[in-house]
Amino acid sequence: MKLFQVLILLVLSANAFAQTSSNLQNTGDDSAAAKQSATTPGTVFTYVEQMPEPTFNVSTFIKENVHYPEEANLNGNEGKVFVKFIVNADGEVENAVVAKGVCASLDSESLRVVRLMSKWKPGMQNGKTVAVYYTLPIVFSLVHSDWLSPLSTPKSDKRVYVDEAPKPGYDLAKFVEGIMEYPQDAKVLGISGEVRVRFQVLESGKIMDPQVVGTVYPSLDAEAVRIAKSFPDWRPAIKDGKAFGVYYYATIKFSTGPPMSGDSTLDYKNIAFPEPTFNINLY
Repeated sequence: MKLFQVLILLVLSANAFAQTSSNLQNTGDDSAAAKQSATTPGTVFTYVEQMPEPTFNVSTFIKENVHYPEEANLNGNEGKVFVKFIVNADGEVENAVVAKGVCASLDSESLRVVRLMSKWKPGMQNGKTVAVYYTLPIVFSLVHSDWLSPLSTPKSDKRVYVDEAPKPGYDLAKFVEGIMEYPQDAKVLGISGEVRVRFQVLESGKIMDPQVVGTVYPSLDAEAVRIAKSFPDWRPAIKDGKAFGVYYYATIKFSTGPPMSGDSTLDYKNIAFPEPTFNINLY
């Protein structure tokens, strides 16, 4: 598979990058032990009268410093990584560990970024600054709308914030459903799945160079590329009030069965299996 920047679903729940949860979280509880005296040497609290606070915009910091790992992009890994660390009495972030991870590459990237953070406003207990445990959830999402890869830098760790993501000016679901030709060999074998396709959306809105980055089966992959090549022009991404060329991703779902209730991806017409005219039992 090739480099994977941003995954979208064909319902256009637009796409992009890693972001922090809007609400930072502490890891502790309200137990008496968590409120022990601030005079105890070496104490690290889980809950204090005044919790530590960042001195900077954490969401912006994460967006500017996280590089979505290439391995995670290629594998379609996403999710929320919880990083636990200590904000010491001087406000320094130390001893960061993954409290709950997603995969090795996303976990490692989360730790790297947390360790880059500058000083926080330390926690307070009994009028004194103290060391406090804190947990920061970092969300790696491939279904967001404002963080895309520019055409000039297709590497997975190169992103740019855009004001508007590209989108078609037509019903993409109906378009795909209308032109899909389910490959006969895949139907006979009962093969279905989701093919991920990366393509360029130029400043003109023209779709160029679709490539499979999430393969299922050769004939399904080929059909997904054919469909993407047939896309009419889209509305381009907008950055600073101007059209901006980006790489974009679509997931084209091939299903040999009826759509499942609540499925957020595109569903296609039920495909009937051909019936053999001979005995296929070999034993």
